Amino acid sequence: TGVEAYGVKLKLNSPNFRFINNGAINASSDSERAYGIYADDGEVGNIENNGIINISSDSSNAYGIRINNNGKVESIENNGVITGNSATGSSAGIGMYDGGSATQIINKGIINNKISPNDNSSNNGNTGITIGSSSEGAEKIINIGEINSSNDGNAYAYGIRVMKEAREVVNMGNIKTFDAKNGYGIASDASSAKIGNLLNMGTISSFGSSTSYGIFSTANGTIEKIVN
Repeated sequence: TGVEAYGVKLKLNSPNFRFINNGAINASSDSERAYGIYADDGEVGNIENNGIINISSDSSNAYGIRINNNGKVESIENNGVITGNSATGSSAGIGMYDGGSATQIINKGIINNKISPNDNSSNNGNTGITIGSSSEGAEKIINIGEINSSNDGNAYAYGIRVMKEAREVVNMGNIKTFDAKNGYGIASDASSAKIGNLLNMGTISSFGSSTSYGIFSTANGTIEKIVN
């Protein structure tokens, strides 16, 4: 359709509320943003995906799970499959923006993100898990599963992108970025970005791009400790 598309929209203030998806959530838009699960302006306890979230937008951004507008979530857990595909915008599997925050983000499943054909902007990017610069950050990000990010070669691909603060980032699974303008496995990627402890006990692969990084920090970003 030509309007923003939502699979599930959570707008409530209930810290003990738990949302569990055991089925399939599909959302698509021809010209606007598409969201699988959207938490906005309130507080919920847990968001858990055990099923399939499939999101696409032909002309804008696609988000599997987005926490926005001062929304707060205690725990986000993906045990299923999240797939985001934007034709010309940006794509994120799990993202925090505009004052949104989460105490813990855990991926035990699969997150696939792609921008295709991406014919118009090298500023677009696709990310498995992103902590936006306008967010309130996350305390802990854990990947035990698989994150795959790719596009058609003229945008940015990230596995885990921290643009605010994450006290701890742990990878015990597989992160793969490929076929992009620049590829980043785990990145501290803004002047306000800070990762406290980064522990990699899994695999980070970045290849097939003009420039590829396994672990990356911008000049003004911070990673206080790395253990590989």
